[in-house]
Amino acid sequence: MKDSSKRLMSLLASLLLVAGSFFLFVTLIEPAYDTVNGLRGTVASRTATYAEQQEVVAEASALFERYESVTVLREAIARAIPHEAEYATLVNQLGSIARISNLILESVEPHAVPSRGASPRASSARTLPAPEVIQINLRLAGTYESFKAFLERIETNIRVMDLVRLSIVPGKSGTTYSYDVVVHTYYQSL
Repeated sequence: MKDSSKRLMSLLASLLLVAGSFFLFVTLIEPAYDTVNGLRGTVASRTATYAEQQEVVAEASALFERYESVTVLREAIARAIPHEAEYATLVNQLGSIARISNLILESVEPHAVPSRGASPRASSARTLPAPEVIQINLRLAGTYESFKAFLERIETNIRVMDLVRLSIVPGKSGTTYSYDVVVHTYYQSL
């Protein structure tokens, strides 16, 4: 009988231990486990949101870089073919080019060339009108080497300029010449 009561007590103790463990699991561990699972879901959601936001930031940065490159290109085109005639700037550029080339600028006569009218290709609403032309008549004096340097600088100037006509008259000293130059440059009136 002693053995059976010991076994009964041992069985009751084991049952009590299992019931206590179950009670602890239900009251303490299961809510904590649910909280941990909820936090894992929140972390996963925030990680996914962060990754999506990183993609959006990367796309926005790429768009901004493309926009900046387009802006730089637009500014370069505006310097090459400005939106207005800008006579003062044009005369200043040519005077600076002549001075750097060691030529004497004796006269500058800029004037607008009448528009030839709309070209057949310009009929579409998507195309730009033909650029307007400014003709500049220049009279320069200096050596032939200086004049070659002047022509090279005209050719590489940021503003588009085309040499249309040129006449060279020898000077009295034999080393200097007088140059009558006609240059066309353009602007795009929008």
